[in-house]
Amino acid sequence: MSDKPVQNKKRSLYVLVGLLAVMGIVYFALPKSWFEIPDENKKPAPPPDVQAIVKQTADSKDFKEHLQAGMELAHAGKFAEAEARIKTAARLAPELPIVHHNLGVFYLNANQPDKADAAFQQELELAPGYGPAHYSRGLTLQARRRYAEAALQMELATQLSPDFPDPYLALATQLSGKRPVETIQKWVDTYLRLNGTNKGLAYYDLSLAYKTKKDYTPAVKYGELALKEDGNSYLFLRNMGQLYSYVNNTEAADTFLRKAVALAKTPSPVYIEIGMNAQKRNRLDEAVAAMKKSLELSPQTGNVHFYLSRIYVRQGAKELAAKEDAAFREWQKREIAEINRRHEAQNALHKP
Repeated sequence: MSDKPVQNKKRSLYVLVGLLAVMGIVYFALPKSWFEIPDENKKPAPPPDVQAIVKQTADSKDFKEHLQAGMELAHAGKFAEAEARIKTAARLAPELPIVHHNLGVFYLNANQPDKADAAFQQELELAPGYGPAHYSRGLTLQARRRYAEAALQMELATQLSPDFPDPYLALATQLSGKRPVETIQKWVDTYLRLNGTNKGLAYYDLSLAYKTKKDYTPAVKYGELALKEDGNSYLFLRNMGQLYSYVNNTEAADTFLRKAVALAKTPSPVYIEIGMNAQKRNRLDEAVAAMKKSLELSPQTGNVHFYLSRIYVRQGAKELAAKEDAAFREWQKREIAEINRRHEAQNALHKP
């Protein structure tokens, strides 16, 4: 008797599970309103009664009801209860990859990448060769700074599920500047061809790749495309400020850098860039003000003293230049001493 019907049945099961898994991760990650077509004449639906859902499904033997309850609890910020419910779903249907996938997504969103990875590995034991699960594993490895392993998982995902767009963007983002620009271009082109939705990040990755190679014409082109997708992105604004400064469009560079600094969580490095760009414009007072602001926000960034000393030299302020130069040299000595201390401590750990 031929085993083809059995094989076809298994293949159909994996396809169905794959679709459910993707639906699960999307449902878990996005607000419910994204799945509804707006109707101006329709009153907004009331939020789900989480407590009612929890109560109604408490004794359920249906894994889907526990998954739904877990997702609703997670959306409500009740993470301990959410975890318990999703784990209950996994106990009720341990043979279904979707429950392990959703558990992994929960742990990933809860910043527990080790537990997330274990769940995704369990998913792969049940559905070997499922590309999105390898992609999810890549995310957990990125979260643990195991970037080389993460890239391998992402590349495996592209091979196993070549029509799944997200791994291509993940690879372009992680490896932009570390792989040939042609490779980054290929990944981004594939991502966009497959209707990947985060076009802004895709263009930004390409801009970075070309910027690393100092090929500024395409870098500017893709940087501008990224900004068209999101004109309020700190990353995109800062990138354009840097690029315009590199190509000596210093006025535009100043505009973008000042927009970026207003959005920065750590503005000190952006103030350095504003100061360096101001020097190019021969606006030395503005350069000094920007460098002082950077130093005020981050006093430990001692190389700013060096930049200030050079600006003061250009202004003819010899005493101020000498003072900043001395401060830079003192900072440099402390940095060297700290590096030596760390090396000695590391060598002591490895001594027999």
